[in-house]
Amino acid sequence: MKAVSTRRRSAITLITEVVAWGALVVFTVLSLGSSLIGTSTFLRTDMFANWAPWTSTLEDSPLQLPFWGDTVDSGASQTMLLTESAHDGVLAEWNPYVAGGAELGGLPNSGAYSPLSAPWWILPSEFAPAAVKVLEIAVIAVGMSLLLRRLGAKRVTWPLAALAYASSGFMIAWTNWPQTRVAALVPLLFWALDRAAVRRRARDAVPVAAALAGMLLGGFPAVVAYALYAGGAYVLVRAAATSGRVKAVLRASIVALAGVVGGVLLSAWQIVPFAINAANVIDFGVREQTGDSHSAFWNLASAFVPDINGGPDGVGIWRQGHPIEAFSYAGIAVVGLAACAVVIRARRRSRVSAVGFFATALAICVVLTYVGGFALELAQELPIMSTNSIGRLRSIIGFFVAVLAALGMSKLLDPVPLKVEWRLARASRTHLIGLVLRIVFAIALAVGTVVIVREAYDQVPLDDRFAMLRHQARWIAAGALVVIALVIGAYLWTRRAQPVRVLVTVAALAVVTTVPAVGVTDLWWKTSRLDTFFVVTDTHEFLADELGGSRYATVNNAMMPGSSSAYRLRAVDGHAFHTTQWRDLLLAVDPDMMPTPTYSSMNGDNLPESITSPVLDRLAVEYVVAPPGLPVIGSTETPGPATGTVALASGESASTAVGTGPLRGLVLTAPEQLGGANGIRLNVDLLAADGSTITSTSTWMPHAQNEVRIAVMGDDLDASTQWTARVTVEGDDLRGAFATADDGTLTAAIVRPEADGLRIAHTGDSTVYERTTALDRVRWASDSIVEEDSDRQVEMLASGEIGDDTVLLDDAADEQPTEPGSSATVVETDGDDRMQLQVDADGPGWVVVADSLDRPGWSATLDGEPVELAGAEHAAAAVHVDEAGQHEIVLEYRTPGLTAGIAVTALTLLGLLAWGIVGFVVRRRRS
Repeated sequence: MKAVSTRRRSAITLITEVVAWGALVVFTVLSLGSSLIGTSTFLRTDMFANWAPWTSTLEDSPLQLPFWGDTVDSGASQTMLLTESAHDGVLAEWNPYVAGGAELGGLPNSGAYSPLSAPWWILPSEFAPAAVKVLEIAVIAVGMSLLLRRLGAKRVTWPLAALAYASSGFMIAWTNWPQTRVAALVPLLFWALDRAAVRRRARDAVPVAAALAGMLLGGFPAVVAYALYAGGAYVLVRAAATSGRVKAVLRASIVALAGVVGGVLLSAWQIVPFAINAANVIDFGVREQTGDSHSAFWNLASAFVPDINGGPDGVGIWRQGHPIEAFSYAGIAVVGLAACAVVIRARRRSRVSAVGFFATALAICVVLTYVGGFALELAQELPIMSTNSIGRLRSIIGFFVAVLAALGMSKLLDPVPLKVEWRLARASRTHLIGLVLRIVFAIALAVGTVVIVREAYDQVPLDDRFAMLRHQARWIAAGALVVIALVIGAYLWTRRAQPVRVLVTVAALAVVTTVPAVGVTDLWWKTSRLDTFFVVTDTHEFLADELGGSRYATVNNAMMPGSSSAYRLRAVDGHAFHTTQWRDLLLAVDPDMMPTPTYSSMNGDNLPESITSPVLDRLAVEYVVAPPGLPVIGSTETPGPATGTVALASGESASTAVGTGPLRGLVLTAPEQLGGANGIRLNVDLLAADGSTITSTSTWMPHAQNEVRIAVMGDDLDASTQWTARVTVEGDDLRGAFATADDGTLTAAIVRPEADGLRIAHTGDSTVYERTTALDRVRWASDSIVEEDSDRQVEMLASGEIGDDTVLLDDAADEQPTEPGSSATVVETDGDDRMQLQVDADGPGWVVVADSLDRPGWSATLDGEPVELAGAEHAAAAVHVDEAGQHEIVLEYRTPGLTAGIAVTALTLLGLLAWGIVGFVVRRRRS
């Protein structure tokens, strides 16, 4: 009978653990959805529909708020360029396609070298993001299990703790950035640090080094810094709690510190180049933080009600701060379980002394993140803290809450019954005070939660009934989960644990933890159709055919600046670290061109002036890509008065009066909003007098009103050419009308070309201007002038006072003899990291390369001999050719510090291998 009872107990225990792990699996499957089976992509490429030229191509895709733009135009684009180049047998250290050029494969910025980025190197790019997320969750589960096992938490709590951390605000909101790949390794780091603190053996430094190296290769140092500060405190407290001897604490600190040093050495092949680049290229001054640089206190409400601050869908205009930085979700059930770690005493005392550390550390982190003030100012005196947003500390807050939830659940499943607590309290004043304090803490936490949520809820601008009901329903549902959690906790606290009761409790906790977490991912994690994944539009094909070695510029975020890396089209702007010099030149073109230190795109309001900037000429910007709805640049002829309107059904057409001569665009009038159920497509055919088509364009737009601007490729028409514009509309349930003249023709203002060096080169999904005054990106200069003052350099370049055949040198020491009027042909063989230039010159002069080369890493040879790469044009470089004839110039980029870093990493690996072999031999001999 006893054997049967034991088997039954074991079977129930097994089922309980299956239920707990099943909750984690269900969360993963439901959250990632169709991206797991490859019918969609986990990357938000549907947001391409927000910008030209994709808007016309993806007209059936709903517009999305661009909060996840970085994941597409920066992270994914760089990673795709790097991994695809690797598949071609090249490690691309340089990215020539964004912001005049930027570092790539030699730095960890893209996060591509994180161990959790392995799917990007193996799988097709559209399937990699989902696989990365699965790998993150799996690594979190492994790390949590190893750590909680050491802390004595019950096995059934391990998967629920992993679920709690994987669904925490930071891990949800920052998904598809490198940040979560770094944070996913935090549990493994703490497990390794716990070994170092408790065992204090030399070989315990190795797991610390391995975990830290994986985090450092993830490319986001803020999370690493926060984890190390928290981990250092943990080692001291844990070593003191388990030993109590100063010598043991000192030894544990040495072992942990050795692991940290080892982690830096193992990742030196990326850390050394990153440090050199940070010192020479990145301006950390713009990232300085103060005591007021904290998340708004009311953002804590989203820890309990996920969308009370608006969520990611744009409803929450009342949120304080960026939604990704503000989101603080933990879950009511998870917070309740974390509170149990403090309130409830376990029947069997074990290694739960860690509760004190995690609870205290959590409180400190919450104060720093949401209160700031003097405490934050004090923390910012620590290295790295002053240049990192304290909001990123949510990665550690989520981890602490998850660990406390596991420890609390362990206590909840095997508590000292409340009646026993009461009996002890009656017998001992110490027990009575402890019990009262714990109960007061629980009540204070519950009241504080209600107050925070209530106050945040009062800020919601319930302008319409639907929004009000939606938020009220979620508030009621959140309250119901609180009641369920309280009932479960009270029930268990009054009874001894039994296997069936534990099974029911775990199942209930799995439900109240998983269901809200899946609801949160439904808000934040959206999959995209595969046909949206970096889709190639007509504009991309045009640029690929016409751009050659020149550049294009973007207007109002057209082309999603930064995505040029994925399409391998060279852009003057983009999303990357810009050198100070390149940024100076862009701001000389357009003072509003850089909304952030790492993001650049021309402002449409300034376009009539900025598009003709001489700086763009010197930077070889041959094309400018603008959204199709912007005013067409040129002189506008006002049409005659409108006397009527015409409403067109889908497929119907109307025409303008006969026009004559060249034009760049037409402006139609729509007195009422023109649109349809799914937007409207406007097809415009410019017809000659004989009815033949001169040019056509087709643009989709969600709606239009008042001025309907249409760019037309008509710059080259003869002055005597007669034409008529036929306008055809397409769409479902069309509404609105066009203004007409007395004769029933459409009234249209005509935009005429001007002598500005521009011509319309492509229309439809975008308006592409060709800049006929642009110089070649690699060109010959037969003369030179010198200006050493950097501000004056920019002024001279922007004024247009420097001749096309003259190079502006940055340093008088670089000046060399030239032959004004000499000429040369320069043929470029382009590569990512290497440019080979064949020069045939009839005299001495300069070969100018208008790339962002004013940074360490570039070298040059002339006919096989090393030569100086002279700073030129404020941000570019030039090579002097001292005599006539045929020459070969080779410019090559090698990441500064990469070779030294690889050597350090290799030596570290060899040292660890030798140490392991020696240790193995010694142990074998002893045995």
